[in-house]
Amino acid sequence: MENMTTDYQGFKRDTDLAVEKIRTGAMTMAQGAVELGYQLKVARDTGVLQESGYSSIGLRPDQTTRYIQLNDKYSEDGYSRRLKEKYTGIGKTILMEMLTLPDIISDEITENFSKEDVRALSAELKEENEITDLEVMMEETDQTQE
Repeated sequence: MENMTTDYQGFKRDTDLAVEKIRTGAMTMAQGAVELGYQLKVARDTGVLQESGYSSIGLRPDQTTRYIQLNDKYSEDGYSRRLKEKYTGIGKTILMEMLTLPDIISDEITENFSKEDVRALSAELKEENEITDLEVMMEETDQTQE
C-alpha cells in the first residue's frame, strides 16, 4: 500500500489533482479511474471525509463501488494509484466491462479489443450461464438418439 493522505486537505488536493490530470489529458481515463478508486479507498479506510463534514464526494454508491473494484483488480498490488502495466492502452469503459468477466477471460483481453467485443463476450457468457442442466441433458440425449 502506498503512503496515503489521511487529512482532508491532502485528500482533497490529491483528488482534485487526479481529476485535473484526466481533464487535461495528462492521464488516461483508465489510469484516472484507478486513481479515483484509490482515493475512494483512502476515504473509506481512513475516515478522512468525516473531518470535512461531508459523507461522500458526490458519487452514487454503485459508482463508488465500481471505482473501488477497478482499483482492487487493475492497480499495482490492488491498492495503488497506478494502473498495472498490462492494462495500459485498455480504456476505462472496457476495464469496467471486464469487472463482470471471470479472470480467465478478462486476462485474455488486450488493447486490441473494442468495448463491443467485450460486451459481446459478456453477453455470450451470460447466455451460457442461463442454460440449465436440464437443457444440457436434453441436448446430450438428442445427440445419442441421432
